[in-house]
Amino acid sequence: MALDHHNQLNTIKLNRLPTWNYNRPYANPPLGRGKTVLLVDDICTKGWSLDAARKYIEKTNAKTIMVTWLKTINTNYCPIGDLGNFNPYEANQFANDPMAQEYNYHKYLVDHNASEELGEQLEQYLNWDWPQ
Repeated sequence: MALDHHNQLNTIKLNRLPTWNYNRPYANPPLGRGKTVLLVDDICTKGWSLDAARKYIEKTNAKTIMVTWLKTINTNYCPIGDLGNFNPYEANQFANDPMAQEYNYHKYLVDHNASEELGEQLEQYLNWDWPQ
């Protein structure tokens, strides 16, 4: 089985009534029109997990703001195309769903020194004299 965006789409579903403040379930779904969700991805490779989450949340009519901490070097961002009608609160089995426009890594790279700067930061972290 090939690894593609379907692996992300077919392994998630939203919880209609999640637990509020760790002690009681919501009385009504917290997602919907008028709500905005911040999606944070630690490391974005092609963007499939981030975009799959966006597709599910936006199907509730909520809006999303997407942020990724790091983008994998030399890999294009590949958002998922139109999925049609589906229930985000149920497990789905998507197949043969299209990708949307692919964004070339090098064309949309904002900071051409980022890789070197991140490498320097990692080096400083690894060489830090940790307190005893």
